[in-house]
Amino acid sequence: MNQHNTTTTGYLRSLAVGVLLLVSSVPALALVIESRLCDSRQCRGQFSYTTAPPANQTIGGGDLASVFNAAARIWESLIHDNAHFIITFGWVNNLGAAGQAVPASISPIVRNEIAFANNLLWFADATPLLNEEFTGFEETFADLGGGVINTRRGFNQALHNVPNPAFLLDLLTIALHEIGHILGLSIFDTGGDSFIDSGPFAGTTFCSGGQTCGAHLDIAGALMFPSTSFERTLISGADLLFVTEGGRFTDVDYSIVAPVSVPAAGTLWLCLLGLPLLTLARRSRTT
Repeated sequence: MNQHNTTTTGYLRSLAVGVLLLVSSVPALALVIESRLCDSRQCRGQFSYTTAPPANQTIGGGDLASVFNAAARIWESLIHDNAHFIITFGWVNNLGAAGQAVPASISPIVRNEIAFANNLLWFADATPLLNEEFTGFEETFADLGGGVINTRRGFNQALHNVPNPAFLLDLLTIALHEIGHILGLSIFDTGGDSFIDSGPFAGTTFCSGGQTCGAHLDIAGALMFPSTSFERTLISGADLLFVTEGGRFTDVDYSIVAPVSVPAAGTLWLCLLGLPLLTLARRSRTT
């Protein structure tokens, strides 16, 4: 009996190990945003990258790499298609805008670039997945033809407890916006559909008059609107639908599209508890 138990136990252990190895050998189907910080003029690409802004131009205790990676994790938590994007990013002199994205051509592994202006005043959040520095959360809704969805999620009041809040751009907001361009909006520049013709939100139209959209969402206050104010803007349902339609993503978490509860300041992390697990499964990193 003891020998039988020992043999059975050993067999089960071997079986468990075999199953574990089999599971671990199967690649996870997921969106992977691999980020590469470029902080030298020696980096080759569309932009001439330079060093970070002077310390007196960046407030909040964070840095570009950590904020950018937080923005990438947020997008990864909403889009689950098997896709791999490599994004080189960094600071650039005389950019002419807060941020600028240059999507690459479509391929199995897509290489892209995002630049951030180093001559502006930035809020680089040390805790970018929290909202403790912001107040006045608001969520607006509209029926764009496919049912009521939220068209804005964000904070309508400037930063508090920091110097000169009215002149600071939120680095997380700009990073989310520019990554949105990389993930899908470039398709609208080449005549992509400006409406959704299938799925749970079929009939949703993004641009007025049925016109083909440009690279931005024509809804004031949305993350993908072409301009931003000095506040934090999160991904809304309209933003998510717009980006995923442009990128032809199909495995999408639509939970934020319909009316959702208010994420109180400092509690955005409760909505993103799955991110640490996602991070383990996805090899997203800064190199």
